[in-house]
Amino acid sequence: MNLKPRSIQLPEMRAEVITAVRALSDPEYQKRVWVDRQYPSPGYFDDFTLNVNILDDATVLDAPYATIGFTLASDEEAGAMAELAGCLGEVLDAVGAESPDDAFLASPLWEKVVAAAKAALDELTHRGSVPKFLLVAENNDGAEQLLTRCADVDGLFVAPEPAPRERLTFLGCTPQGRLRTIIDQPGPTNGRLGDLCIEVSNDERPVEWWELSNAVVLAHQVNDGNPSLLDIVVEAEVEEPDWGLVELPASPRFELFKGDESLIESCEAVDGLRIARSGPAEVPMTLIGCQPAEPLLATLQESRRGGWAELWALDRTGRPMARRSLDLNIVESGPSVLGGGLIDITFADGPYSPPPLLARPVWAAWYEGIPSTLNQWAQYSPEGRNEWLMLAFHNRTNRGADQSGATYHLDGRFVTDVSSMHCAMGEALAGPGGYFGSGWQAFNDCLGGGFGVAVPFTLIWHDAEIARRSLAGVVYDLEGHLNYFEETVQRLERYGVTVVLR
Repeated sequence: MNLKPRSIQLPEMRAEVITAVRALSDPEYQKRVWVDRQYPSPGYFDDFTLNVNILDDATVLDAPYATIGFTLASDEEAGAMAELAGCLGEVLDAVGAESPDDAFLASPLWEKVVAAAKAALDELTHRGSVPKFLLVAENNDGAEQLLTRCADVDGLFVAPEPAPRERLTFLGCTPQGRLRTIIDQPGPTNGRLGDLCIEVSNDERPVEWWELSNAVVLAHQVNDGNPSLLDIVVEAEVEEPDWGLVELPASPRFELFKGDESLIESCEAVDGLRIARSGPAEVPMTLIGCQPAEPLLATLQESRRGGWAELWALDRTGRPMARRSLDLNIVESGPSVLGGGLIDITFADGPYSPPPLLARPVWAAWYEGIPSTLNQWAQYSPEGRNEWLMLAFHNRTNRGADQSGATYHLDGRFVTDVSSMHCAMGEALAGPGGYFGSGWQAFNDCLGGGFGVAVPFTLIWHDAEIARRSLAGVVYDLEGHLNYFEETVQRLERYGVTVVLR
């Protein structure tokens, strides 16, 4: 029977199944990882029992045909998994479920397991049976539900519009740190502050976070109501809070930060901050070759609009590799250009944070799976490397228990800017495609643990002079004494990392 592949309700579980089947199909991997314990990254663990348990939990061994539409996509996939289940049952009965992994690999029945796993992997990863994108939303109970799967998306990648420069006035404040240094300089006020964050608090806690990019101090004057305070004019690109604006009390608290350091502890107000902004122009996006599930069909038939969803980009195995949120504002739908009873659905606008055009080749690389070699990111533009870091975060494999005391090597040959430094740092500590921060604050968060590596450890930074020269003009330090490279080394050492520069 050759039935048309069906929508997958549980794509993440399917991805785990494919990973387990791939491990069972690769004798070289089994010897290196299961037996010799040569793990690809800190916090990684894998063995024969773990993979069998994954397949058991997904019920693709005991009842593969019952999982079609949930974890498996077709009768062919279910049949291949049934064959693998039979081979696994034979070897487990013959060798004994409690036997060590090398005993299974030495069994004459193991070749049948490997062959069956290869056949199943071929079915599971056949490109025709795995969509490239899923549209997923939450139902009324907060659970994820599939709206549609689709073959492609037109209008996902966009050329970013230059952000407008805006002027903000911090009223009634006492500057400190680098801001105080700039204001105290003789002559006209003019000083670069870089990227900042405005934290707005109500009577109890912070409720809004505004990002300022490339901020510059333009002027300052004595506050009209209190001569001991200053009004400070700053020009920057302003990014509104991700979750919109909240209702504030009569006297909210405004604080200005650079990283985790405070520049203004409190001010009376920030003129020009909470105003109406037009935002970027809408760029329509079309899902091509859709197979809508019932919830989306109802939306299309009743012409309902509103709500939001997530667009999941899948790699070639069906594993979600990226997610972007968007409004469900459908403006057109009709028969697909691909034919076959499929439909195309056009939205008024794409994701809230669309990937830039220069990120397209980065997505194409990750579509093939998590990178297996170092420095693949080095070929891309700064925008591409920033997207690489986002994908590395969403696809990170260092989710196990933190390990400390090890020695790591950072390949510094391609560290020419901030994004490349974080790409290289992530791969040094977590292997190819690894993640250990994408900016200063995220890097500090990773040093606090939870990303596979914990202090103390040793980092040997090869070709460190390249980063020292390239980052000489990148200064985030509030006092302006250290460049980004020097501050990174200092922060590592303060956390207890032994840094060896070569």
